[in-house]
Amino acid sequence: MIAILNNKEVKEQKAKNFLKKAAEQNGLYETLKTINKKAPTLKLHLKRLLNSAKAINIKISYKEEELEKMVSKIIEKSKYKSQRIRITVIENHILITSTRFQNKQNITEGVSCISHIAMRENPKIKSTKIQISKNANRKAKKQKSFDAILLDKNQIVYECAYANLFWFEKDTLCTRKSKVLPGITREIILKKSKFPIKFNECTIEELYKKDEVFLSSSLRDITPITKIDNHKIGDGKPGKKTTQLYYEIFSHS
Repeated sequence: MIAILNNKEVKEQKAKNFLKKAAEQNGLYETLKTINKKAPTLKLHLKRLLNSAKAINIKISYKEEELEKMVSKIIEKSKYKSQRIRITVIENHILITSTRFQNKQNITEGVSCISHIAMRENPKIKSTKIQISKNANRKAKKQKSFDAILLDKNQIVYECAYANLFWFEKDTLCTRKSKVLPGITREIILKKSKFPIKFNECTIEELYKKDEVFLSSSLRDITPITKIDNHKIGDGKPGKKTTQLYYEIFSHS
């Protein structure tokens, strides 16, 4: 790990201590990846970070341009072309870390997910208080699944613990319109998709019956979901439309 705290390089243990502290405070974080030492979505992540900070009254002592330079500095310092960059903010403090990112892309295999009744407190921001998501994801891992799909008490689908959620209804790409994280990859998909877009809701029982379901995230781009709970999605293989969407938008990664 390479870490910069308030624009000064720090040792890994100090960075880990800061992250533990941030998890107990009112804070924000962003996670993104590099491709050949480039961070094509960095500006989008910084813009969301600054907007979120304003929304919950967290003071960030650096301008967007200064933050961009800090991230660029840490990317260049790493020996790895593919990196996982995390930006963590609490009041007047900002930590930027870089670790090696090994992208185990599941576009050709797909993953399984479980359903889990839980709602994030403020889905509009990426808060450092992520216990709800952690618990849901931990439950999924115990059941040897990739992630958990969050539901309300009426079994309505929202998003995954650590990702946004999409599904196809025939040739129409669907996702929720509100009460989910405005994910960077989600916005890229909505902007660049050649499929018609429909904002819609569905129950978990209805989701089981969709031909294609996938999740999106900044680290994994598009990942097909081929099984939810014990229900096979479609034919149990990554769908043609999901695969097409991935290669049209993210094949560079």
